[in-house]
Amino acid sequence: MKRSLLRTLVLVGGLFVLTSCFDFLKFWQWTPLDSGVTSTPYSATSTIDPAAVIEISTVADLEKMRNNNVGHFKLMNDLIFGDAAWAPITMFRGTFDGNNKTIYGLKLVTATYSNYGFFHEISGATIKHLTFDNVSINLTIPQFNSAGMYKVGALAGEVSMDTSKTTIENVQVRNVTMNITNNSDRIVCVGGLIGYTGSKTDILWCGNEGNFPTYIFNNVKEYDGLFVGGLVGVTNVDIYFEHCTNAGRIGTNSGVAGGLLGRAMVCAVNITTSVNFGKITGLRAGGLVGDILQGGGEITRSYNIAEMGSVGLGGDILSAYGGLVGALETEHEFSIANAYNSGLIYGGARMNGGLIGRGEASKLTVSKCYNSGNVIGTQYSGGLVGYGNKVYVEDSINFGFITAPGTYLYALVGYVIDKTSSGKEVHSTTETAGSSFDAQYPASLRPTLQPTYAVTKTFFTSTLKWSETIWNFTGLDVSVRAFPRLR
Repeated sequence: MKRSLLRTLVLVGGLFVLTSCFDFLKFWQWTPLDSGVTSTPYSATSTIDPAAVIEISTVADLEKMRNNNVGHFKLMNDLIFGDAAWAPITMFRGTFDGNNKTIYGLKLVTATYSNYGFFHEISGATIKHLTFDNVSINLTIPQFNSAGMYKVGALAGEVSMDTSKTTIENVQVRNVTMNITNNSDRIVCVGGLIGYTGSKTDILWCGNEGNFPTYIFNNVKEYDGLFVGGLVGVTNVDIYFEHCTNAGRIGTNSGVAGGLLGRAMVCAVNITTSVNFGKITGLRAGGLVGDILQGGGEITRSYNIAEMGSVGLGGDILSAYGGLVGALETEHEFSIANAYNSGLIYGGARMNGGLIGRGEASKLTVSKCYNSGNVIGTQYSGGLVGYGNKVYVEDSINFGFITAPGTYLYALVGYVIDKTSSGKEVHSTTETAGSSFDAQYPASLRPTLQPTYAVTKTFFTSTLKWSETIWNFTGLDVSVRAFPRLR
């Protein structure tokens, strides 16, 4: 995982802090998937006739997209919107190549519809190489309305149901101002790009740098009514993230928040080579995903370096904070491999973990991972998982301190329901007091205590069998909090 930043990374207390303008593509050393072939501008295998591409040069030209929702469009210039609020394009099923241009000044305000974004809905569409900058979203949802759900995103309110997959590639969001007041009992889904996805969606090389601490007034019941994600608010169909980044602060005063995705319901979530830099707050909060309900999937080669949680939030009995996932509640399997957290996990959540706060699955596997962030919780706290059902941990290590006034805390997994849970080659450099149910706790999950001087490159490559093609051990010195990095 390569790093090349226009935004400066400054080391403060063992954590990296972002300080100026961020370039997502340079961070990933991005190479366009289009391969630069001018005769096929949308993909290397595109069959689009260049003569069929409709050029967009002015704001007025965007009306062409309203009248041809299956066309192929290419943005030729940066566009600057005026003071007027934007009326979303109702439905789009075509291809929109932003041509690495920027749309400035998108404004969304209260209207009669329930989907808000540049597009009202997209379905089976391909949208790429586009940036939204200086986005303003100001909505007041009335107490009495007929909408079942409100969906808000800079790119589109919703990816609607379709048999064709939607692809969003290299779309960035910057400088978001968001104020949403919900006077109803309706659900609100907010994403930097997409509010809600109802059909399969691939999100590739996308990023959010918009700070939207959406302190939304909610009449709905606690975490069941507000979902906020740096890229997507809610999905209930399989979703895939690759080389995605959140550098914005995402927060709610009630609800579920995640750096990439707020909530996933009854679907597979697959995330690879992605990272969160932005602080996440809410009743449930995760660096990549707020929570996953009745869905499977995996997270690989990804990490979080930001704080999760907030003092005064998270006191609900089901609240959870995790460096990668806030809560996982599913009868499916889920896995995390070659990943880490270095951010502080703290606040009033009942379940807190370096990687996952609540990890209830038919089988949760954590492999070749580490946590170096301190975990401060209330009841269930663990260096990797705060609270879990059937948990398998292998070739992993915790460097963080685990503290909580509650009963259950361990260096790796705070509490496990299924006592057949097990571990293999599990280690920690910090001691933890343990809990009142030591006799029931799986012995194989009790980590071997390692002195910091013993945690060398050889320890990782020989004992934990970590691959040097995935991990970079240059400059490794855990005594000064210099940990392995993903390539």
